Amino acid sequence: MEKIYSILFIMACTVTVNGCPTLCRCSDTYVNCMSRSFTTVPSNIPSSTTKLYLHRNSITQIDANAFDGLSALGR
Repeated sequence: MEKIYSILFIMACTVTVNGCPTLCRCSDTYVNCMSRSFTTVPSNIPSSTTKLYLHRNSITQIDANAFDGLSALGR
C-alpha cells in the first residue's frame, strides 16, 4: 500500500511541475509569471494557455520558438 501512495505522490508532483512553469501560478487557462525575475520566457507553458502574464521581469530577448505550440494565446 505504501508503494501505491508513493507512486501517486510522484504522479501528482509530475502533473504539477509539468502543468505550470516553475515559479509561475496557473489557473485554468491563465499563466501568471509576473515579477519572477525571468530573463527568458519560461518553458513548459501549457498549450491550452489563453493569457500569459510576463511583465515585470528582466526578459531582454525572446527566442523565435518561445511561443511554439501556444495557439490558444489571446483567445
